Amino acid sequence: MLPLKLSIHKEFGLGFPATLIEGLTIDIFELADLEQTDELCDAVWGSRNWLSLIEECGSATLIEINEHEGGPGMSDTFYWVAVADLDSFRAELREIILSA
Repeated sequence: MLPLKLSIHKEFGLGFPATLIEGLTIDIFELADLEQTDELCDAVWGSRNWLSLIEECGSATLIEINEHEGGPGMSDTFYWVAVADLDSFRAELREIILSA
């Protein structure tokens, strides 16, 4: 059984989807085995967004899947976040979150 909402993409392997507008489909705090508090959220999201957070993780690869042009305010970009090593990804997330 895969943890949280991680799944297997037939081309890109283990990971999860994300969109530029909607963000991540997983709870990064839960994945990092941390309790999500207001203070921790403010610290993490006050200095970065989900995209920059994922880009800080060397064990994850951000793959652009599709762009949807739906007019002003309706456009979005779809990604697959491929996770090469789940344990390393969790450790990196934890370190980044706690250092925020």
